[in-house]
Parts: sequence; structure tokens; C-alpha cells
Amino acid sequence: MGVRIGLVGVLNLNVIEQAANLGQLVGRGFAVAQRLHHQLQGRAAEGGV
Repeated sequence: MGVRIGLVGVLNLNVIEQAANLGQLVGRGFAVAQRLHHQLQGRAAEGGV
């Protein structure tokens, strides 16, 4: 029983860690997309593109 609980604990930590990494990636991608969006809006306002 103890070993099984230990394995589940390790798996849960792994999943949580992967979810955190994914969250960071998504957050970074969102920040980059926002920055690009603002740059495009700025150019459009200047009449560039």
C-alpha cells in the first residue's frame, strides 16, 4: 500500500510540475502575442501598414 501511495504522490508531483511548465509557456506565449498585437496596432495608427 505504502509503495502505491508513494508512486501516486510522485506522479501527482510530476503532473503538477508539467502543468506549471505549461502554464509558464502559455503565459509567455500570451505576453508575446499581446506585444505583437500592440506593435501592429501602433503601426496601423501611424498609417504604416
